[in-house]
Amino acid sequence: MLLKASTNFINYKWSNNSTSPSITITSPGVYWLRVTDASNCTGKDSIVVKSKDCLNGFYIPNAFTPDNNGRNDFFKPFIGGVVKKYQFMIYNRWGQIIFTTNDQHKGWDGKLAGIDQDPNVFVWTCTYQIENQSVKKEKGTVVLMR
Repeated sequence: MLLKASTNFINYKWSNNSTSPSITITSPGVYWLRVTDASNCTGKDSIVVKSKDCLNGFYIPNAFTPDNNGRNDFFKPFIGGVVKKYQFMIYNRWGQIIFTTNDQHKGWDGKLAGIDQDPNVFVWTCTYQIENQSVKKEKGTVVLMR
């Protein structure tokens, strides 16, 4: 994150001893800046930078519409956090694996061997591990809608 002061001053002194009009920070904390203008007037201010709580966990829709409209065209889970292990599988009603991947960014497009599958309910399983957590396994169903 870039912290940037006005360039109307002649001297800058940041809490990290930088003397430039801006600094780049990489962690939360309290940062202060003391400035001096051409009339030798000084001012000091500080800012509190907090970390953002990002989504962490497993999220998956219960239906999708692979109609190539750019919305909801692929079925896949969203896993918040740093994923260390991942396997996602989809089965048809006869237990045949119709999609599998170890790449958390790839999703199922509603096809088997390039052929559109009919609207139906499909079973999925996902085994994953988020950094500093144990391996988890989720399972459920998804409705393919056309």
